[in-house]
Amino acid sequence: MDKTAIFIDLGYLNSITKKLGNLKINFERFAQSFIDSSREELYRVYVYYCPPFQSNPPTAEERLMKSNLDRFLNRLKKISRFEIRMGRLSKTKKGDFVQKRVDTYFAIDLVKLAIKGSIKKAILVAGDSDFVPPILEAKENDVIVKVCYYENTIQNELLECCDESKEISAEFLNSVRYG
Repeated sequence: MDKTAIFIDLGYLNSITKKLGNLKINFERFAQSFIDSSREELYRVYVYYCPPFQSNPPTAEERLMKSNLDRFLNRLKKISRFEIRMGRLSKTKKGDFVQKRVDTYFAIDLVKLAIKGSIKKAILVAGDSDFVPPILEAKENDVIVKVCYYENTIQNELLECCDESKEISAEFLNSVRYG
């Protein structure tokens, strides 16, 4: 059986579920829905995220957001074959916030697994064209790359560089939610 890894840009997925009424996704069910168990074996699910900014000292709202995130991440960590990669939020000189390391961790994991021959297929839940270079490297190492995205939320360059693509619908996301 071919081993498949799933790479989830959680910020991307959160922006979609927020548009759909803050759906609470069952991540185990979500990941399994992408695997054809007759031909594929789940290698691992990688989840990439950047926590929200925390002041020093944090506000009551920031503490609540952090507490909710910690509970969510603890639930994810208990799911078999799930790995969480956390970036960090950095404040620019202009006072804006930018996430750091998230895309880098994503790229490193994809390329490392491809070069080592650990996987034959990579399924990405993402929409950012920053992932094009690692996707091209994975493809050079015989990995089939599939991107799963929500309507009008993917950059064309990303869509065009992948071997396969699948638009995920609101109905699909509702089918893998809790409840």
